Amino acid sequence: MRLRPVLISILLATFSPAQGSPASVATDLAQRLGGLIQTCPEPSPVAVCLRVEGGVVKTAGAIDEAWPDLGSEAWEDGPEQGLQTPIEAGATLLQLLPRGVDGSETLIVLQSQTATQPVAAPPAALSPVLITNPEHAYFVVLDSSNQPVTDLSTIRTGSYTVIASRAGRQTARQTLNVGTDGLRTLSIPQLVVSPAATIRGTIALPQVEGYLFLIMDAKGEVVTDLSALIPGSYDVFSFLNGVPGPLASAILVRAGETVTPTFNAVFETAVTPAPTPAVTTPAPVYTAPPSSPSTGGQCWVNGYTKKNGTHVSGYYRRC
Repeated sequence: MRLRPVLISILLATFSPAQGSPASVATDLAQRLGGLIQTCPEPSPVAVCLRVEGGVVKTAGAIDEAWPDLGSEAWEDGPEQGLQTPIEAGATLLQLLPRGVDGSETLIVLQSQTATQPVAAPPAALSPVLITNPEHAYFVVLDSSNQPVTDLSTIRTGSYTVIASRAGRQTARQTLNVGTDGLRTLSIPQLVVSPAATIRGTIALPQVEGYLFLIMDAKGEVVTDLSALIPGSYDVFSFLNGVPGPLASAILVRAGETVTPTFNAVFETAVTPAPTPAVTTPAPVYTAPPSSPSTGGQCWVNGYTKKNGTHVSGYYRRC
């Protein structure tokens, strides 16, 4: 559907709104605005409704430009965050209500002033979501298609996935089931400290304020313990306040190596490389020989530590 102001101006010049009913005015608007007449939502079944493309202000301007005599008075702010004006010598109220994503569409309501039922009201305003996040972890909510939800107040009936992360903690993943009342509260789980483990391989994630990083293995599973990555290929996803950020694909991790991923875009803030875990080599331990000399052709051998970290105590052997 597209507004066509020039065509509207030509065609509406022959129409007299004073001779029409709300239904006939709606029909004429539908033909000229490219809109679609539809059943009015409760509680206004007696009104005639037309849905067109374009915001409330844009629609009002197009009507004024193409049909300057339609409204008997200037547009006024309506009680439902829209615009309204009386037409047909004040017998009918023309009301414009925002609809669609971010008000990208308009619902035109033609309501007789003698009607006993009120004009249709838009859906109730969405309530803000109360978030409990005592550890200030980074988190993202994914829908059934694994797409991030950028506005939690729009969440309705369904199953969602919450993923939370924080430096030095294991990534937590939980299922969020939402009923018909929508999401009212969201509690981010307490994160468990990452246990010390033998490093097989690791990915050095950049430290960027506000970003959440998810590492997926070749099977598409989220890696929750980064302290010991088995050799293989991984993808690194980033999110900033629920919005997808730079991506690093097919990161090859080998045993005993630390890989710094290359992302396909820049981050919004400066990147500080994450510190590489330090690998410490145990100092050799020596065992002092006994105070008395050996006898019987025996020699004393000092204790030492093998390359694999095993300590061997001092002992006698045959000379």
